[in-house]
Amino acid sequence: MNTINVIIRTNYTKRDGRKPIYLQLVSNKSAVKIYSLGIAIDPNHWNIKKQRISDKSPFAQEYNLKIASFFEKANKFVFEKNYENKNVDFAEFEECVFGKNKSTLCFFEFCQIEIELRRHTVTPDYTRQCLSELSKLKKFKKNVLVDDIDYKFLQAYEYYMSNKLGNKKNTINKTFKRMKIFFNIAMRKGVIKKNPFQNYKTSTEKTTRLFLTENELSKLYTLYYSGKLAGQLQTTLRYFLFSCYTGLRYLDVYNLMYSNIFNNHILLVIHKTKDQIQIPLISKAKKLIPENLEEGDKVFKVYSNQKTNDYLKLIMLYANIDKSISFHSARHTFATISINLGIPISVIAKLLGHSDIKTTQIYAKIIDKTKDIEMLKWEKM
Repeated sequence: MNTINVIIRTNYTKRDGRKPIYLQLVSNKSAVKIYSLGIAIDPNHWNIKKQRISDKSPFAQEYNLKIASFFEKANKFVFEKNYENKNVDFAEFEECVFGKNKSTLCFFEFCQIEIELRRHTVTPDYTRQCLSELSKLKKFKKNVLVDDIDYKFLQAYEYYMSNKLGNKKNTINKTFKRMKIFFNIAMRKGVIKKNPFQNYKTSTEKTTRLFLTENELSKLYTLYYSGKLAGQLQTTLRYFLFSCYTGLRYLDVYNLMYSNIFNNHILLVIHKTKDQIQIPLISKAKKLIPENLEEGDKVFKVYSNQKTNDYLKLIMLYANIDKSISFHSARHTFATISINLGIPISVIAKLLGHSDIKTTQIYAKIIDKTKDIEMLKWEKM
């Protein structure tokens, strides 16, 4: 049995307080698909029983005519399929009702709904990044349906980012990686049948992995306990140093709970790879853990990634370290100093949570390159 309804989206609200209206098609009681009708209203004006807009709305007559037009075509199609005892073919339905063989779901609307659904499971910083990517895409094209985004669309958007916005290859790659997440969700939910990123490849540029030397790390450690810093800078330096001594990524430090620390070890499921790691805590790292923490407490107060990196720039000025250090540099620092200390690469790989030791070996190559550069100083004698 196939059914058709007109619904108001209860789990998504536009910035002005309105909620969108959709056609909901249910095939064989399990397969569900929704189609935007391009209408958004004050939820107080929606009559659930009649599946229409109440007379309180100034646009009631206009919108209800539009709803009735789509519903009539949809209902007729569904009635015929039920009479023939057949399940609805979604592509055939879309062609019949909307006059085209494509979904009418707005890409921005779909993404915003998914962002809201996941807001409590991700960091505010990640949510902000996703919303920022949507704003960037809107500048390229204001109205985009999910099915509008194909190989040619991605080519045009990449050209726009590169030539109009001046985005570098790695920035473009990050944008597409975030977009790809939403298309993977759309695939899982049956919103689309083919992922436009399936055969679309983007290139990246090699970046310099900045890290602190043992001497520079010692400077920061001394600065932290000198009393010269206060407020946000002192707070930032605290969890940055902790990362330098443990190799934890930003999100793992952000989410670190006191319950993750047991018997002088960090026991943690890594946010990025979902692998479980165990990191022994050295005395300097233990000293940075706040006192009087309880089981359900987060270990550190962590600012957004952007704010953290802004504060780190100021901290480097205080420490007289002439390097453009970001929070991720702490992880690079942990890896390179560990290699200099003679810790086997296989052990470092496990501490960093690398599944492939080749990833860890990159740090060994960096150190070799650094040695070559440093040895050139002999030529000046």
